Amino acid sequence: VNYRLSSSFIDEKLQAIHALDVFSKSIGVEFIPYIERCMQSFQVLIRYVHPDVRRASLSPLENFIVAFQTGYRPPQPWKAEFPPDQPPNVLNPKTQEIVDIIVPMYLWVIQNDAEKRVVSKAQDCLANVIQLLGPASISKHSDTIMESFSDIIKGNAICQEDSTPYDSDDPDDQEHEDPEEIKLMSSTCNLLTKIAQALGSSFDRFFKLVEQLVKNHLKQNSNEVVREDVIGVCADVADSLGSAIVPRLEFFTRISLIALEDPYPPAQSNAVYLTGLLCERGGPTMSQFYPKFLHLLGPLFGSAEPAVVDNSCSMIGRMILTVPDAVPIAQVLPVLIGALPLKVDFKEAYPSYGAIFKLFHESHELITPYIPQLVVLFSTELGDPNVAQEIKDEMVKVIKIMFQRYGDQLNQQVANLTPTQKDNLIKIIQ
Repeated sequence: VNYRLSSSFIDEKLQAIHALDVFSKSIGVEFIPYIERCMQSFQVLIRYVHPDVRRASLSPLENFIVAFQTGYRPPQPWKAEFPPDQPPNVLNPKTQEIVDIIVPMYLWVIQNDAEKRVVSKAQDCLANVIQLLGPASISKHSDTIMESFSDIIKGNAICQEDSTPYDSDDPDDQEHEDPEEIKLMSSTCNLLTKIAQALGSSFDRFFKLVEQLVKNHLKQNSNEVVREDVIGVCADVADSLGSAIVPRLEFFTRISLIALEDPYPPAQSNAVYLTGLLCERGGPTMSQFYPKFLHLLGPLFGSAEPAVVDNSCSMIGRMILTVPDAVPIAQVLPVLIGALPLKVDFKEAYPSYGAIFKLFHESHELITPYIPQLVVLFSTELGDPNVAQEIKDEMVKVIKIMFQRYGDQLNQQVANLTPTQKDNLIKIIQ
């Protein structure tokens, strides 16, 4: 079917949708009385002939859900950070009603739209909804999610018809990678991560999707950004599973050993983070892999990517905190201390510095030679606003003990500090 649409006509529609997007986002709850009337139009717009219109219509739908969630709060709001510790996720009936209309609309787009950028946008919006509302937003749609995700992962979705896969073995194809296909896989990975974070240990019924993702997209000829995202999904799922990870340790360990040798630095960073989580969650069971892990980790401390080094510090820290007797402290401690302070990934401060605190408080003989170096390191970190106060408080305790035990030996070290470092130390000592 041949058709022509006036660009000015499309522009007018886009401007109207954009205005609704801005209004609904800006006034929030006050927009609720107009949502029912708008929904009739958006049921049509998500099927409109022009892809720009279809794509633009997806954001206001997300705003509608946010407005209802804000206006009709449930008795016990869901918190994304602690899914395992919460009562059953229940939405206010009015919010559930709008969710039961809009989530199927997003899933219809994901399954039926022919444009990858439209499907990617639908997945991004759905990911935001899941992050906001938790498991209740998708509890009725598990089968549809499984089917639609599986099709995208295998390259069988409607939007992927007549397109060359980005991981084609043909060199000519690899020179013309489809950025929309890569974005589609990235948004798929992001959505899978949000589902895992929402469901926690209950994610097991979706685990088949992770296995498919690894099988189809963690290959040498896969795009490097997609490899990064796939490894990131594995790390996020491993983190979300909590204690339920134990039956999956073998699967994740295989992924880790492959991913640590990935040449792409962002993928390496995710791989190291995944491996550290496995060491922490797997406990003594994982200590048999420590020598292999450390062998693969060694070269990554020389990475020019700060996140790789930060996660490497964290991985060693998790090993020491979990099974210290399985770690060659004499070899790894100078590497760990030499790589600190953290540069970009400050969430990794807890295991990185926690391992040092542990060795110091246990009076480990191998920590003593590094005490002057640690005084300099801690005095620097105390002035960094990115370091959590809890970590700083422990640094203060450790420095006080250091000066009580080794004050005379540390005086020369103090003399060589910068004025800022000296000021930090003086405040502590006084």
